[in-house]
Amino acid sequence: MPTSTYRITVEGEFDEVTASMFRDLEIDCDAGHTSLRTREVDQAGLNGVLDRLRMIGAVLVSVDRGTGSGRGDGREG
Repeated sequence: MPTSTYRITVEGEFDEVTASMFRDLEIDCDAGHTSLRTREVDQAGLNGVLDRLRMIGAVLVSVDRGTGSGRGDGREG
């Protein structure tokens, strides 16, 4: 299954407790927004992150897809 990296931006800045729920992602807070960056994930992985954001009531601003290997094996392409 093809994989990609994603940058997901939500409204508000995560506190330490909320950020701890997303330890598997890179997190940057700035100017009232939080950006989360995934490693290579497939659609199921992306949906898992979006589900966690929905569960905490985060307001989605954007989801930007980067370029992945397209192989689904985690190797550079």
